[in-house]
Amino acid sequence: MKFTVDKYLDREYDFTRYNCSHFVSEVWLDLTGESIIGICQAFVDGEDGEYTRRIRERIKLRTPESPCVAMIQSPRALPHAGIYLNGKILHLTENGVQFEDVNVLLTYCRISYYK
Repeated sequence: MKFTVDKYLDREYDFTRYNCSHFVSEVWLDLTGESIIGICQAFVDGEDGEYTRRIRERIKLRTPESPCVAMIQSPRALPHAGIYLNGKILHLTENGVQFEDVNVLLTYCRISYYK
């Protein structure tokens, strides 16, 4: 079965009910069969440092591989997460689901990758 992002395009952002970490957890489960929903709970509870610490407990990659979790950080913003897939990052923002080229995001963010 080939993976398609179409299934996720209707997701809507809500900080407490369905944010970027919920989205990442859902997509990751579909892609890998592994549940990482526990990682997002700290983010939902407002414990940004705990969320960042827990995602960083995973294996950090020197270069991204498909799929992997992308931690997106920009100055003065909450941690943000997405899924790296073949040179693009699938993520949920307040404006809806985005599937953006990594190079576009790198113009204003720092990205770390985790397996």
